Amino acid sequence: MVEVELISSGYAWRCPECTRTEYETAVPASGRVRCTRCGASFAVRRVSHRAEGGVLEGHHVALDGQGPVALSSAD
Repeated sequence: MVEVELISSGYAWRCPECTRTEYETAVPASGRVRCTRCGASFAVRRVSHRAEGGVLEGHHVALDGQGPVALSSAD
């Protein structure tokens, strides 16, 4: 049997401050992301993959409008 490697293409999140969609190539080791537009920093609340939560029907869990995927922090 031949095996293949599945490679993630990255993660998307929407900034709760300015609504810019940002893209990360990997889950940050620090557990934090920073918006390149407004500079706001957030703790990552949840990491979702496309096979979760009905995403196969064309909807993306991280951008579904059910609240921010990242939580604000004061830094």
